[in-house]
Amino acid sequence: MQKQPATIWNTLDGWAQELRPWQRLVLANTVRIGRLGEEKVGQAYQVFLQDCGLAEVSGPLIEVPAAITG
Repeated sequence: MQKQPATIWNTLDGWAQELRPWQRLVLANTVRIGRLGEEKVGQAYQVFLQDCGLAEVSGPLIEVPAAITG
């Protein structure tokens, strides 16, 4: 069985696994949408606050994608 060649996309996905959840969310939205609107920035900020223990979860959880390119 041959190993698939590395692409920029699977390399990016692999690197993103090392990032904090809020960083992964920002990167995923930027790659998928092309820009960060006010709503996406607010979501990333909420995930940042929760990740740093500065805010409790309020409302539904914001989904942080495992794969950036997915």
